[in-house]
Amino acid sequence: MLREPHENVATVLVDPAVLRELELDLVALDLWVWPVATAPVYVDGPRAAFQLRRRMLEARRGAWDLAADWVPVLVSFGDTWRTGDEPLPWAAHAALWDA
Repeated sequence: MLREPHENVATVLVDPAVLRELELDLVALDLWVWPVATAPVYVDGPRAAFQLRRRMLEARRGAWDLAADWVPVLVSFGDTWRTGDEPLPWAAHAALWDA
């Protein structure tokens, strides 16, 4: 049985006040932002966003309570980060976290 094609993404919470600016900064690095609520991979994006946010906040046991109204987003890595079928390099992850 073959696995269906998929995209490796990072799921992060972003303060809505900085979402647009962060998106522009990441595009320059060939990192693409998809708010979960409007991402085409979800049948019910707003529900998926609620569930992801809640799961991420609960996992931190109160340490991220200030992010209760933040937006969960998917960040995909563009072609410049890929080398054939090799896994994403750590430099791609570092670029995302530095941004």
